[in-house]
Amino acid sequence: LLDTLSDPAFELVRAGRVDFALTAANPAYTDLDYQPLASDGFVLLIPQAHVLARGRQPLSWADVADLPHISMPLPSSVRQYADAAFLEHRIRFAPQFELEHLASIKALVAAGLGVAALPELAANVGPDEGVVRRPLRSPALRRPIGLVTLRGRSLSPAPQAMVDLLREAMTDFSQP
Repeated sequence: LLDTLSDPAFELVRAGRVDFALTAANPAYTDLDYQPLASDGFVLLIPQAHVLARGRQPLSWADVADLPHISMPLPSSVRQYADAAFLEHRIRFAPQFELEHLASIKALVAAGLGVAALPELAANVGPDEGVVRRPLRSPALRRPIGLVTLRGRSLSPAPQAMVDLLREAMTDFSQP
């Protein structure tokens, strides 16, 4: 089991070093098979003491652009979606902090160092203590999550059993 960002995950499958990857779609890897499993919307993680933590309505990406952001680095799919959402409003996204690990991002948010726009599944990593979630809209992005495998290659029984468990766990999320 390897925990890595999206692009390296595709490369690990391509090189045959892993049986499959669970990651966001990427049209740059057309030589690999991609089977959608679910999709998730984006939420803004806000420090509990922040004024925006008191509301319940969805927030616009443009409304939170001036806040200090904590984000994943490029080329992560999460960062690519955030960049695209801000570009739709002609805003260049320039996060204050860039971290690869989701638990670290949430810890910085809880410490009051900024906010973080993350897909719902990613926001579920680590404790929510000291963090409030608000849905992000305008645009209402959905990040597809799926199974990446080598084209024309079947999974052996152990990886297939793991994929079956993943499919079952992801049934709570809407299909892309």
